[in-house]
Amino acid sequence: MKNEAEFIELADYLLAEDMKLEESFERCLLPFLENKDFDAFSTLCYLLFAKKIKGNLGKFRKRENLPELPIKLNHTLAQEYDSKIGDWKREQKQIWSDRVQSVIRLTEKYYKKFGTMPFGMREYMERCGNALIHSTLQDGGFTERSLKMISYFLALSYKEQIKIQHIKPELVAKYESAHKFVQKYKIYLPYYYVIVGELWKQSISNSHGKDCGNSLPIMNLLSELPNVYKSFLYGYRLYPDNPREEVLMSWKGKDGMEPLATRELPVPFYDYLPTFCPVKIKDEKLTRLPCTQIYCETDMQLYLDNIYKDIELAALSRKIQDLEAFLSRNSLFDETDNSNTELQKQERKGQGLSSEQIAKHVEEIKKRLTNKSKNFADWARDGNNPSRSSIIVRILENAHFNRNNLSRAADPSKKHEKDTVIALAFAFGYSWEEARQFIAAAGYCLSDSIERDIVIRYALEKNFSLVSCNKILEGLKFGTIHGKKKT
Repeated sequence: MKNEAEFIELADYLLAEDMKLEESFERCLLPFLENKDFDAFSTLCYLLFAKKIKGNLGKFRKRENLPELPIKLNHTLAQEYDSKIGDWKREQKQIWSDRVQSVIRLTEKYYKKFGTMPFGMREYMERCGNALIHSTLQDGGFTERSLKMISYFLALSYKEQIKIQHIKPELVAKYESAHKFVQKYKIYLPYYYVIVGELWKQSISNSHGKDCGNSLPIMNLLSELPNVYKSFLYGYRLYPDNPREEVLMSWKGKDGMEPLATRELPVPFYDYLPTFCPVKIKDEKLTRLPCTQIYCETDMQLYLDNIYKDIELAALSRKIQDLEAFLSRNSLFDETDNSNTELQKQERKGQGLSSEQIAKHVEEIKKRLTNKSKNFADWARDGNNPSRSSIIVRILENAHFNRNNLSRAADPSKKHEKDTVIALAFAFGYSWEEARQFIAAAGYCLSDSIERDIVIRYALEKNFSLVSCNKILEGLKFGTIHGKKKT
């Protein structure tokens, strides 16, 4: 995904606004088609399909006066309930299929003007939409429909799974073409479903005292997963630069009702894409999109942290092996170094390093890399205390930092600007010593030779707020600590 911020912005607009299909396509999908960002385009297509189905399910619930989360029904009522919604959903099948075909036609219309449609793209869009439709139409409970959904995406992700998942013979060629599109253009949504299915399976095994281990393919997929999909997995809430607001309290003013308290709304990815939740949702019937908000007894954030640590250790082992092989082939001799160290003496004599010496250096480097200090992501997760989350967000927003900086800070693969790190240190309420380690973990320091850094350090030592620190910086005509969020 080339531009995650734009993806979040347009996904929010797509899901929140009531638009005609053509407008949705032109405003939200077309920019990614033009930039050849097929991963973002494909995921937004999927959200467009899911929005139609979810909206129709909601209207049906309201029309039939069905509860959002049905309580357990007795046998007779359950049969009546299943029959009623089952018949209605089968009537909807053509409507939902028409939506998928309409989006495909709009995509083909674009390519008639501006080039050739990538091979397998049409088949992928069709199979992706039909996977959602067919899973939603299943008569089983939420779990059965979710597993069906994952099986379709397994067939899109791996060619050998087309046979394993019992794909109909007449659809095999379409799945093979779609799979080639997924592979060539790095379409991550199918792999995201595969990861979710594997993690779900592992969490169930662990809850029953079994250890099925981390399968290597899943670890490889997790290591390559773009950051926005990682945020979905971790259950982070993502916000556009200018989030929508929900009025929580109102009061009657001179001009009528005026908002007294509001809250910013995240993009509701969790209503359309798989996310894990610790609370069991009672709706086991047919009124919810399959494979969304999956109940999981395992602490998925902690579980993912452990997997990513295993991935990091595996990557480190590979690097150490590469280093050992490199040193066995290459001399460490520095011709410009006239020092009389033992290493230089040996190299001048042409003796080089023995295999034992190479192994010793490599082992010491490995030891130091393995025992490195607490990383920035761990510091960020520890600092983001849930009881203070609203205060932390307010501190960041007042300095024009996007609240997504909080979720990005917990992602070890993300790089952060120095001022963002400093703002987070203030927002988390870190002491000077904690802030020093936190800033160092991000690869920065507050220098005793730079005037602005000296002032920031003083503010941290005195436990000043970010606002107070910025007032001092402004008074001294130094640059204030602020983000790039649109105001």
